[in-house]
Amino acid sequence: MAPVLFTIPGLGWEVQAYGFMLAAALVAGWFLALRAAARRGLAVEPLGTNYVLAAASAVFAARAGFLLQHPDRFSGVRDLFVLAPGGLAPFFGAFVGLAVAAVLAGRRKIPVLRWFDCLASPAMLGVVLERIGAFLAGTGFGRYVDPTFPLAVRYPPDSPAYRYHRATLDMLLPQGAPASLPVHPSQLYGAALGALGVVLAWRLGRRTRPDGELFLLVAIYWLLARAFVEAWFRADAPPGVVGPLAPGQVAAAVLVLALAAVLVARRRAAKG
Repeated sequence: MAPVLFTIPGLGWEVQAYGFMLAAALVAGWFLALRAAARRGLAVEPLGTNYVLAAASAVFAARAGFLLQHPDRFSGVRDLFVLAPGGLAPFFGAFVGLAVAAVLAGRRKIPVLRWFDCLASPAMLGVVLERIGAFLAGTGFGRYVDPTFPLAVRYPPDSPAYRYHRATLDMLLPQGAPASLPVHPSQLYGAALGALGVVLAWRLGRRTRPDGELFLLVAIYWLLARAFVEAWFRADAPPGVVGPLAPGQVAAAVLVLALAAVLVARRRAAKG
């Protein structure tokens, strides 16, 4: 855990790991998305502005969505602009960001689905960097695991995991313990899944496909990976409402079915 990456000499400003990795994800995404747009014959200049506005909207919406879900964390308007680790609603932010990108592209007569295809690989790279930032910040930590598990990690006393274990598993974690109980590195699982998504997007993108197909395939993959793989290992996973499935997993399953239906319909239309 390293919530502060470094301190700027002479100024004393601490650079937070999560904020730095999120910023790196947005900058890298901008570069990769515009390169992909150029290869696909899209106008790069207006899409640069499109990306910046859509990304800003996504981050703001993700923060606002989180505060709506956790009103106890809201103390004033300033909280909307604080990118606290573990304080974002990623699915809501992604939805708003894509909606803004679609509207702006449509106004410029830019093929929306082709632009979305350009965002598939950058989005997966962004997941990798964001999850690493979460790991360094100690947020979104995994559930308790046997100490002999080779990937188990422990967090220091000032970490969210330590405080959570003291509050819920105090019989296993005595007062003054030097570290938290062992947990799954769920953030790194998410980063690994994101890296697989980057490879998937690259492999799928090597073949000419109808506009939107690459985006749909990668979106389906990530919904399944995030909701049904990483989420199982997180300590903050909510209880099931439909059997073992939590609300977010149910919503992800419905969205996957909807995207799959759109994908099948577009393939049939392309063949026709």
